[in-house]
Amino acid sequence: MRYHVTNTDNPVDFPLTEPADGRATVEVELDDHEWYELMKLAHQRDITLNQLVEQILREFIQQHQNGTLSEPTV
Repeated sequence: MRYHVTNTDNPVDFPLTEPADGRATVEVELDDHEWYELMKLAHQRDITLNQLVEQILREFIQQHQNGTLSEPTV
């Protein structure tokens, strides 16, 4: 299964595999600076990096499915 996002400036394919608990494994490629910023944000929220990335992806997918994704800001 793949989740493909096309309504952004940079179309993205998310390869998904389904574990037993209903969640999916997703490979995320970011540069070092982006990872560092996410690590700082996770630390500020007192959650793990994986929990933060999962929250971000869930929100993104929900917005995509609802058609409420905002225009990318670059």
